[in-house]
Amino acid sequence: MTVFQRFAAANRPHRTLRNFVVHPKDKVNDEEKTELIYHVPCKNYCSSYIGETGRKKSAITDHAVDENYNYVIDWDKAKVVDREAQRQTRWIKEALWTRKTPMCMNRDAGSYQLSHT
Repeated sequence: MTVFQRFAAANRPHRTLRNFVVHPKDKVNDEEKTELIYHVPCKNYCSSYIGETGRKKSAITDHAVDENYNYVIDWDKAKVVDREAQRQTRWIKEALWTRKTPMCMNRDAGSYQLSHT
């Protein structure tokens, strides 16, 4: 009798009933998340908007409804660029993204004023 004949190998199934039934967390779509910094481009111009969730009034609404400009917001290309739970840190990140985004349509640098040095 060899060493291999003494031990019976039991295979464990890769997919179990528990794997099919139990899903501890459902996937949340980006548009349903909070504490985000996002980038929304404009279809007609090379400009884009950087914002953070939770703001009641933003420059993107001003541009979208302004009759003097032909802005069409490209919602299909909107994307989340960062996520931050801490409000102050999120404001700093939004200001950094606003500063490094060329042709940004934001009316200001965000809730946090970065130094120009």
